[in-house]
Amino acid sequence: KGMGPTEDSCRQLLGRMWPQLVDSLAKEVDPDVVQVMLTSVDELVDVAKGPALMPLDLMAPVFDAFKTVLNDYEERRMIRMERTEGEDFDAEEEEALEEEHEAESELLDALGNCLSTILRLYGDAALPFVESLLPAFYELMKESRYTEERRVALIVLDDIIQYSPAGAAKYVQQVLPYLLSGAGDPDAGIRQCCVYGLGRAAEHRKFDFEPHVQDAIRVVLAMLNDPAARSVDNAMATENAVGALGKILEFHPNLADPSLGTVFVQNLPLVEDEEEARIVHPQLVRLVSANDSRILGQGNSNLPKIMEVLIRVVGSGEKLVQANDVPEMSTLINQLRGAFPDHFESCVGALKPKQQEALMKALGS
Repeated sequence: KGMGPTEDSCRQLLGRMWPQLVDSLAKEVDPDVVQVMLTSVDELVDVAKGPALMPLDLMAPVFDAFKTVLNDYEERRMIRMERTEGEDFDAEEEEALEEEHEAESELLDALGNCLSTILRLYGDAALPFVESLLPAFYELMKESRYTEERRVALIVLDDIIQYSPAGAAKYVQQVLPYLLSGAGDPDAGIRQCCVYGLGRAAEHRKFDFEPHVQDAIRVVLAMLNDPAARSVDNAMATENAVGALGKILEFHPNLADPSLGTVFVQNLPLVEDEEEARIVHPQLVRLVSANDSRILGQGNSNLPKIMEVLIRVVGSGEKLVQANDVPEMSTLINQLRGAFPDHFESCVGALKPKQQEALMKALGS
């Protein structure tokens, strides 16, 4: 009485819902409805925490449905391409095709989200299922494909590197050339996916990544040095490039020029990609606490900038840092405050009143 649903009752409910959803997904022909169903699959797996409530054998039928979704997608794409070559193709037809293409892109995004969630929760156990779809995703990565198609395919490969150690070991050498070349793509979304993947490869596949470190540094610096790096369109990609540089510095310290530590610090804080920010800002604290001379700068010259970064991050509340990382960050700020009191006051003065309040609360003052 008064108790919430038990684990067994949730499992029983899933047992009734899941087969019906998967069966309907495999049979549905309306792309808009397919997208909604894919979103439901993603949410169910996420809420169930994957294997906690959904044993692996439940994944086999949904991946069969995913294959059907991809095959149907390709068939509709071919039909759209044929329509562009018809004699009656005009501006009105072009506008209709553009709307269809947008809907299809959202469908692919929803499928990519499903795979991301499944890989995150099941890891290596999901790899054989994901591998069954890889031929289709390699097809989507071809230069002739739409930008949106290439982006979703790259995200799936990034997730394999990040969440499946066995998959990363098996595919990273095939994937790295795509990531290195794509980091120079005209589309910011493609660049973002590629430098994100480079950072994850640097962290999770150190040995395999070593021969590519210099090429990775080159493409990352090209992004950071672009005059339009911080524009609205490019900001997310640029911040992921900063994240990749941090991974290279931390996990390949002997292969990166020491001066890159200052480049890393000067490009902080991250304020657009909050997910990446919550990873990179604690990393900065970790490197400073380890007395990494590349990060501290010659004669500790980077410390004022580091304090400024941390003040802005902590002042932003939990937007740019997780709550459990704030105490260590605050301790470091208080240490630097004693060394640079005037700069501390200047940095605090640049914050908005609510940010100042959040900072002082965290600092215990």
